[in-house]
Amino acid sequence: MNINITIWSIKKDNDDKKKFIKSLMNSIKQLDITDIMSKEDLQTIVLQLATAFENAWSQHSKLKHITKHSKE
Repeated sequence: MNINITIWSIKKDNDDKKKFIKSLMNSIKQLDITDIMSKEDLQTIVLQLATAFENAWSQHSKLKHITKHSKE
């Protein structure tokens, strides 16, 4: 049986990991959390945070193919 899996990942101890964290931190710093007065305001912030993660991940992760011959 031949099972191939494709995942997005960032290698440990890699510059891309540092860039991912820096990009995410910059996005989080830009979130305006000073006036959360309603459930809708909170939902907006949560959506912005999710978007920040998604953008940083898509910019700095790489597609990896895992096969039965892969080390991981």
